[in-house]
Amino acid sequence: PYTGEVIISARTSDSYKLIIDNKEVMSQSGREASVPSEFAFNVIKGNTYDIVLEHSQTGRRVNIDFSIFQKEPAQFKELTEQIKDVDAIIYVGGLSPQLEGEEMPVNAVGFKGGDRENMELPDVQRRILADLNKTGKPVIFVLCSGSSLALEQDEPNYDALVAAWYGGQSAGQAVADVLFGDYNPAGRLPVTFYKSTTQLDNALKKAENPEHQGFQNYNMDGRTYRYMKEEPLYVFGHGLSYSEFIYGDAQISSNIIKADKGLTISIPVTNNSDISGDEVVQLYVKRNDDPEAPLKSLRAFQRVNIKPNETKEVELTINSDSFKFYDERSDNLIPKSGNYTLMYGGTSSDKGLKSIDITVEL
Repeated sequence: PYTGEVIISARTSDSYKLIIDNKEVMSQSGREASVPSEFAFNVIKGNTYDIVLEHSQTGRRVNIDFSIFQKEPAQFKELTEQIKDVDAIIYVGGLSPQLEGEEMPVNAVGFKGGDRENMELPDVQRRILADLNKTGKPVIFVLCSGSSLALEQDEPNYDALVAAWYGGQSAGQAVADVLFGDYNPAGRLPVTFYKSTTQLDNALKKAENPEHQGFQNYNMDGRTYRYMKEEPLYVFGHGLSYSEFIYGDAQISSNIIKADKGLTISIPVTNNSDISGDEVVQLYVKRNDDPEAPLKSLRAFQRVNIKPNETKEVELTINSDSFKFYDERSDNLIPKSGNYTLMYGGTSSDKGLKSIDITVEL
């Protein structure tokens, strides 16, 4: 018993009413009733309160979830004291499939109906990372999620990041193999990790529809590696390895090609290390002098195993569809001639790519 604020959380099937001291304070029906809702009120130690949850059943199934609790910020002093003598800290955090998804009964800070309202880590995890960092021990952050997160503010609080996504029953073993060097990782990010929600929002043009703002703004300006001009936190296609790979100068049969033929490019890749590893060779296409075209588009990739100090010639084929772009007059994708740049490397970042200029003819 104490004096202060308490929280009542309720969700049910069909519909319900929450009544405190003969006064209705909260009610939900239909789909909204299945989403957890909270009501906060102040109590005084020693006083008695009459709390009633009235549930109305109209369907075949009955579900009632009702709880009363006190919210207090989690404290990690005891935890950090217990681990002060360890060699390194492995922190497993991130999101949950119970929070993000399609049309879900979720109502939590930063989440609504399965949608994300911001891209940052939940605040409690940001605080625990900060406290773990204060121990002075190396912190390895194993990030579990089904989407990207904005980690710019948290990056100073960890020394290494493993994007583990939502793994299956052997995910723990797989992560351990990577961390202890039994497996040389070669995964590449399939999405862009932005620095912050603000970075993403500020890059967008204002939507004409006033209801389409923030995450409801479907313009592509500043979104994804194809249209983003700013530097994100971690780019699409990024990933580290225990091996070091060096790219040589690529070779093509001709710098002038026919749009309907496509071409093959040969890229020499050298494993400049003593560890055998996989490299994901990526090829991007950019149509120059076209402000409506994407900044670049991934058109081919191949994962190859390269032995220590070995050089492999990696051949990638660019098909004719790679030179099709939107045409407003026909409202369709059509082959377009002009000057193009082929960019290749182990990432989508311009700083990690080499390039060849070509001319495409119809």
